[in-house]
Amino acid sequence: MYNRSKDYRLYLPVHLQFLDGLCKQSIEHVNDTVRSFVSTLFVTNRLLSQISFDAQISNLFNQMQMNIPTAFNRALHLAQTLNRDNKLLSSYESNYELFVHPDRSKPIISVYAQAMNYEYNSTNCSCGLQANCVANAMLNHTKVKGLFVGCLPSDSFLVSTLECFFDQECIDLLQSGMSADVSV
Repeated sequence: MYNRSKDYRLYLPVHLQFLDGLCKQSIEHVNDTVRSFVSTLFVTNRLLSQISFDAQISNLFNQMQMNIPTAFNRALHLAQTLNRDNKLLSSYESNYELFVHPDRSKPIISVYAQAMNYEYNSTNCSCGLQANCVANAMLNHTKVKGLFVGCLPSDSFLVSTLECFFDQECIDLLQSGMSADVSV
């Protein structure tokens, strides 16, 4: 049986869009941090030699460089936590599948959500219990090297190694798979 939510053709465009967004956000974050650094006043109660001044500025700059990834990861973690904890439904139906049941005796339509399940390393995981469930990405019944699918496309992308993007055979698999009929 064809399962739309576990088909990597569904994930690849959103994974590439997410990667593009991460790159743009990280560049913006670095630029904002550098702008903030260069606009910060350096005040001391004594006159410094050029060597001492250069050493202190270098130390501050190195601290800023080390803090950039931590601050960026905090912002990313906050967004992930908000998505997971609020149990938002993915528009890709990758975490919950919606079923509509009309009640013919009443003018009411009931909508039910069923949690999706993913299996990785022989462990079954339900999106209803854990929001970070993943499984190996599959395309045309072939495992896609280093890429994952899961409850939320962003989470599955973040655990992916992206090694497929550096392997011509894997890139060829993605290209041929993306041109195949999704309704199979």
